[in-house]
Amino acid sequence: MTDSVTESLLTQLQKQPRDETLLELLIPRLLGQGEAEMALQQAQEWLRFQPTSPRALGYALQACEMLGDTETAQSYQTLISALDRYLSPPYHGAPQFLDMVPRRQKALKNTLPQPEEPPEKK
Repeated sequence: MTDSVTESLLTQLQKQPRDETLLELLIPRLLGQGEAEMALQQAQEWLRFQPTSPRALGYALQACEMLGDTETAQSYQTLISALDRYLSPPYHGAPQFLDMVPRRQKALKNTLPQPEEPPEKK
C-alpha cells in the first residue's frame, strides 16, 4: 500500500518519465514500503533510458532480492561487477562505479554519519 507522497511522485513521474530526481525519490520509498515489484518496474524503466546507471542497477538488485528472484538478482550483481571493472577510473582516489550503487537499506543506515552533539555554550 503506497502513501500519498508516493502516489504524488508516481503522478509526477507520469508527466516526466525520465526525471532521475523523481526516480531517486520514488524507488527507495517503494522499497521501504515493501512494494518491490513496483520498485523493480521503475528501476527497469530507468535502465531503459540510462542502461549503466549505478543507482538504477542497485535499486533493481534490491527489488529482486526482496522478491526472492535470486536468478535475476545474480544477473544484476554480475552486471554491476562488470561495469565496476570497466567504468571505474584506473587512478587512485577516483570515485568507483561500485561506490555509487545503493546498498541494502540496513547497510545504508549503519553507514550514515551520526549527528554530533552541539557544543555546550558557557
